[in-house]
Amino acid sequence: MTDYDDRLEAYAETAASALPPGAFWQGFRDYDGTGRDLLRAKAQTWLDVDLAAERLIAESQPARASEMLVDHETQVGLPDCCFQTLNVNIEDRRTAVLTRYRAQGGQSPEYFIDLAKSLGYDVSITESRPFVCGLSEIGGDSSGAAPVARFDTIGADRFSWKVVVPEPRVTWFRCGSGVLGQDALATINRADDLECLLTRYQPAQQDLTVSYRGIPEPIIDIDLRNGLPAGWQFSRAGTATYIDAAGLPALASIDEIRIKHDPSSLRTVGATIEGPQTNSVRRTNGFSFPWYSAGGTPLVVDHSTLGSVVIQHVSGGNLDVDNTQGASGDLITVSGYVHRDSPSFSMFFNSFAKSAGFSFSTGSPGFNFRILEDYGDVRRVAVTFMRGDGSMRLRANDGCIGGGFQTEVGAFATSLIPTGGGPVTRSLDNLKIPLSSVVGWQAGASFESTVSGWTAEGIGSTGQCLFAIDDGSNNNSIVLQRWYTDNKFYLTIGNGGIFTNVSVSAPIIGKHHLEVTVHIETNNFWFSMSVDDGTPVTYGPNASTTIPAGLTTIFLGGRSDGLRAWFGEIEKFKLRFLSTPA
Repeated sequence: MTDYDDRLEAYAETAASALPPGAFWQGFRDYDGTGRDLLRAKAQTWLDVDLAAERLIAESQPARASEMLVDHETQVGLPDCCFQTLNVNIEDRRTAVLTRYRAQGGQSPEYFIDLAKSLGYDVSITESRPFVCGLSEIGGDSSGAAPVARFDTIGADRFSWKVVVPEPRVTWFRCGSGVLGQDALATINRADDLECLLTRYQPAQQDLTVSYRGIPEPIIDIDLRNGLPAGWQFSRAGTATYIDAAGLPALASIDEIRIKHDPSSLRTVGATIEGPQTNSVRRTNGFSFPWYSAGGTPLVVDHSTLGSVVIQHVSGGNLDVDNTQGASGDLITVSGYVHRDSPSFSMFFNSFAKSAGFSFSTGSPGFNFRILEDYGDVRRVAVTFMRGDGSMRLRANDGCIGGGFQTEVGAFATSLIPTGGGPVTRSLDNLKIPLSSVVGWQAGASFESTVSGWTAEGIGSTGQCLFAIDDGSNNNSIVLQRWYTDNKFYLTIGNGGIFTNVSVSAPIIGKHHLEVTVHIETNNFWFSMSVDDGTPVTYGPNASTTIPAGLTTIFLGGRSDGLRAWFGEIEKFKLRFLSTPA
């Protein structure tokens, strides 16, 4: 019998001894009596309360807590921006709690060394001090003993200090404390938690540098806001528009990557990646920047009051729209550049049998009016509605001030597509790098990649792929995409044409800033996502597949078949191995 059985029997015996005398109760007193099992069933509740009280002693200590670990985390303010608890092994969670409990504060090197040690890192620190004539030696002078050293420096370097992390922290699964089915056999961690705490607590007058030894540096580390990086290939079969560094609409030539800026702050947003889309408003190219002209008649540009980005329609009239665009029931998005005081527009179907009126300056209920770009008095705005039967007409009322109009099938507006005598389709943006040109790439090795950027404001009739690594056919692939039916992000692994959704996020609806880290390791796949610079949330892990073979190319904002384009902006991309490949 186990200890639990012995204690259960003791409770049952205690209950039996309290029963009144008489033959009726003898079956409860006998060990194998007919009533004994009833007493044992009742005794289980008493024993469970007894055991819970005993566990409470262990649970009150963070180093041994399991059931009450969440309570300890709440007491010390976890999770926070430096440490997340979702899908983190229990030993690391306990360590984080103990670090908060034991922290007493300090600014000395020894304090930061002890802080690192409490998280499982043995670090050394190098401080700088001013070079003093007559005391310091030309050519360099240092003092101090490991793990703290001090160097004489000149200039701004005197305010710097460096923390050296010699190797990653490895947390092994431990019987009795690890959780089966949740904790990996071994977890290898870059010191992200330590970096965050050092940044939070560092002396205000000093600049921190964290140096790693034994942890592989990224083999890819690019910022697309600075333009197309060396080695990367970009293609687009036609021209396309974007907001330039001056905050004004501009036209990118064939195969020119578009680096978008915010028109209000002039902040660099990222590289625009879009799929094919068609504008059915004809003759939008009748001006220096392609603006709308009704029936081929140029519209008047009023530079004195509106600047160079808006034109004026002096009398009402129908915009020249391809009336066959879409089918009844399709979502149609209409966008354009308008003045705040511009009169309304009207959309008609089937010779006025069905009509819808809306204002491009104030919107209208039921049409999902939104502002896409704001130039002050001038805005690029959009509305979305469901198409009716028959022909389609868009009418600008008298005194309309606007230009760059666009109608397109779908629930969201894309960048302006200049047109001539007929509808025009913008070509796909394709951004990729062959793995054969990536120095240090080794097939089959475990890695992590981080990508940041902006989602599209909506989702179309297919998924939107943030990044992919595939073999040119998608049969062997690693794909992170937002899916069109539920707006959730899926990490999908393809192995020989068999596809596994290893991790799935919560829905991400609308336009948001994302930073996503994807962990690729055989039998350990997951990704974490921060939305609008919020706390990252981890989805996974999943151990149901392996790293695919035969991968040849990395794509940002798409995949090899040209489908499922991102329709947004991408800022940064980083990829590093989890260990140094042989």
